[in-house]
Amino acid sequence: MIASMGSTGPPNVEEPVFIRDHLVCDGAQVTRPSIDPYREPVDTQIYLHGVGIRLSQPLILSVHPDYPSVVRRALVRAAYNLGLLAYIRGTNLAAGEEVYGGRILLDDGSRSHAGLGVVRYYGHNGPIMLKTPSTIGLEWAANLSWKNIVGVIVDEDHAGSDTPIEVATSHVDRMLRRISSDGQPMRDRITLIASSRSIRGADDIFKLVALGADAVALGDAALIAADCIGKTPSEDIVYERIENLAIALQKEVKLLAGAAGVSSIYTSLVGNRELLRAIGLDADTRARLGVKLAGVG
Repeated sequence: MIASMGSTGPPNVEEPVFIRDHLVCDGAQVTRPSIDPYREPVDTQIYLHGVGIRLSQPLILSVHPDYPSVVRRALVRAAYNLGLLAYIRGTNLAAGEEVYGGRILLDDGSRSHAGLGVVRYYGHNGPIMLKTPSTIGLEWAANLSWKNIVGVIVDEDHAGSDTPIEVATSHVDRMLRRISSDGQPMRDRITLIASSRSIRGADDIFKLVALGADAVALGDAALIAADCIGKTPSEDIVYERIENLAIALQKEVKLLAGAAGVSSIYTSLVGNRELLRAIGLDADTRARLGVKLAGVG
């Protein structure tokens, strides 16, 4: 509601920067009344398949190697305390981070037999997640053995990315839905995470979830919100600011979901492209996203 319908943002006033700026929420009609999240419950919890971790909202906090150490510690603490996940872009934990290990994703440093990067939940030697560039040129899923694989991270910052994160996320989501295992679509048991340093706020998260992601890895927005560009406050101050950001994002996602008549993110928003409409996008891009033109029922 804040981010799209009736907003002063792109594409209505400002020039669109990303494909998702051309997407708006299709507000609830009379037959599907809007929900007031201040008075009615909107469940933002997301269940990640395989390992069985539940997130309080479809948000993952990315920790990039260039982040100051106090920001890294604050992000890991916030993820643990708020029921989220921290995705550390590296193969090792820093001193003292083991206590938060139950809420940490970590690069494995190895490659799967499909040539994709491997990401693990810290402390788990079994199930893995695959990390792929943001591209639609890799049709690896059909020939992949999915044993012990519980998720896929589509990473726009990964070397070899050549496709906008919106298109790649939608592509992988629909590709997994076409592949079956024991008569069940593979997507029903595989977690899909969209990751990009360009993710700005609740509107980007909401739209990428509607395009197929179970959760979205927030990039530099946390760094900006904590006022850590060119300066580094104390860890406690950084932690408080990141915590406030995560709480605010959850409230805004609830507002957007309520306006769309959605009371559960996990059951009603993930992959539900019917809740999106496109303004100013060419037909080919709309087809790749699976999103209708605004004004089309």
